[in-house]
Amino acid sequence: MRLRRGALTFAKFSLASLCCAAADQLLFMLFSIRLRPDLAYALARLLSGTLNYQIVRRRVLIREGSAFRASAYALLALCVMGVGSQATRALSAWTPLEPAWAKILCDLSLFLPNYWVQRKWVFRR
Repeated sequence: MRLRRGALTFAKFSLASLCCAAADQLLFMLFSIRLRPDLAYALARLLSGTLNYQIVRRRVLIREGSAFRASAYALLALCVMGVGSQATRALSAWTPLEPAWAKILCDLSLFLPNYWVQRKWVFRR
């Protein structure tokens, strides 16, 4: 039973993340028209991260809002934003990858650590 509940939670988290990732990617591509890849990444992540927090808190890991949870999520988001934006910038500068593809690779590599931290720290019971 616990394994089934954990799989369902992970599936819901994955679906919410996929929806927010689509919004994030679209925003990134729009912002990339005028901004450097790292700045476009940070701005897109700020907007999509706000959406993701609300969805995960209310629909996936169902917890009441609190100053701790919001602060913990903001700290995690800043860490992910910092790592992701710099990795996207480096990948697009040092490889033939377009920034949009570099961002997708970076985001995929950050997905599981992000899930683990949210489940164990941000939205813990």
